[in-house]
Amino acid sequence: MDAATIASLINFGSAGAVIVVVIIFLNYIGKRDAEWRDFFTVLNKNNVEDLGKLTRAIESMSISVFKLGDSLKEHDDHVESRIKEVTAAARKRSAKPKAVDNG
Repeated sequence: MDAATIASLINFGSAGAVIVVVIIFLNYIGKRDAEWRDFFTVLNKNNVEDLGKLTRAIESMSISVFKLGDSLKEHDDHVESRIKEVTAAARKRSAKPKAVDNG
């Protein structure tokens, strides 16, 4: 708004002054609105990037947990088979008749 327009509105008296104040306020609100939009645009962009990183980290952790589960299952299977072997060998030893000393 140029100086001539402001002078014309002030010549209208208090109504002109109110119009000037409203126009200045609306200009201020427009600038403030643009600043807020820019702020929220940047904030949203950063949130999207952070969520992408978080998603990749969670996926990586899930894969690691599944691999760990597979390793534990493999270990448990090995231990169980070894226990069965040892148990079977112990049964065989205890099932053999002991030599009797007739001495």
